[in-house]
Amino acid sequence: MEAARNTSLLTWLLPQPVELPAALNNSFRESAPPPLAELAAKELMMTLSAGEIAPGLPTQVLYGAEGGKMFGVLVVEAQDGRVGFLKSFSGQLERRWDVEGFVPPAFDRLQRKATDLRGETAVRGMTARVIAAKASPEWLALRAEKGRLEARHAEEVRTLDLRHDARREKARRQLERAALRKELHRFERRFQALKRLRRCVSRVASWELYDTYAFENAFGQKVSLRALFAPKAPPSGTGDCAAPKLLIHAQRQSLRPLALAEFWWGAPPRGEGRAEGTFYPACREKCGTLLPFLLEGTAVDP
Repeated sequence: MEAARNTSLLTWLLPQPVELPAALNNSFRESAPPPLAELAAKELMMTLSAGEIAPGLPTQVLYGAEGGKMFGVLVVEAQDGRVGFLKSFSGQLERRWDVEGFVPPAFDRLQRKATDLRGETAVRGMTARVIAAKASPEWLALRAEKGRLEARHAEEVRTLDLRHDARREKARRQLERAALRKELHRFERRFQALKRLRRCVSRVASWELYDTYAFENAFGQKVSLRALFAPKAPPSGTGDCAAPKLLIHAQRQSLRPLALAEFWWGAPPRGEGRAEGTFYPACREKCGTLLPFLLEGTAVDP
């Protein structure tokens, strides 16, 4: 049963290659993927070209508002010697972390669910306080008074008798506006303070999310996402790219990595040159710190 569970997401490569690579390819190199990885990628591309990512999930979603995705394949050797490949996608698909046939996300599910609930509740509470402050009768009355004052002053300027002392009238209007501005400014400082507090609450919630990711390499060394990037905050989405998801799942299921490839499929992202069906190296911003740790103890090309 355990062996079946460990290999349930594997697509077997047949016929099995006679000679296996001695080391995993370097995923940061801008070169063609190894033949094994290209073979696995082409098989996944055929499925995508046929119009289906997974049962009930059409490829068409990659051409909508969400746009295209980076997909990844990792050829692995099972403990019984058979060779197959795992597949993944970056981030979520249709707001789903889990898609049939693809490796699961790297985070701890129970911890993530509890953290999401706490963070969402806290941020929602702060947002409600901002909205309530802006709906307060005093603030609305001041805003209305500002409108009336501006309208009255405009009318006074239009109808001002040339015999009146223009400078005296201008000074009076300035004093009236200054008094009202002082009251408005008091409320605006309160709004800004609430917004700053909301940002702090959101930042704390983000830090808690980082702790739901715990990684282990082939040496058995474990580290959290927060500790890996300390003292800086990890870039958003770290741990959710296609390559780390594949390597983490392989490590957890005792599968030996042989060849890795990532490619783009779907509509190109704004401002980036991504072409459908083209292979790309792993990103430096997020994976440049994470992948070296995950691959410690694994034979990898220099």
